[in-house]
Amino acid sequence: EQVRGPQERILRRFDRKPKRLASRRLFLLQGLPGVGPALAHRLLCHFGSIERIVTVDAAALAEVRGIGARKAARIREFVGSPSPGGPIHHLEQEDHARG
Repeated sequence: EQVRGPQERILRRFDRKPKRLASRRLFLLQGLPGVGPALAHRLLCHFGSIERIVTVDAAALAEVRGIGARKAARIREFVGSPSPGGPIHHLEQEDHARG
């Protein structure tokens, strides 16, 4: 069996994304470690965009209810810096295009 890394898991998740942009944002965020539907919604409400979520530091992430220091650190480690052409970058480009 092939071992898949976290980046591969989020890419597979992005390939079967829902059609509506709001649903796609929530769906993509659920690919982050320890993030389910409710926490994905809280993250978007708190930060306003995926771009903001993936660029804030762990301390800012930990301000969201349901995210402690360890989970915030895991999320930061997972997203690292968004790579051009990656799923998060692609979704950010769609956000900017839609205004």
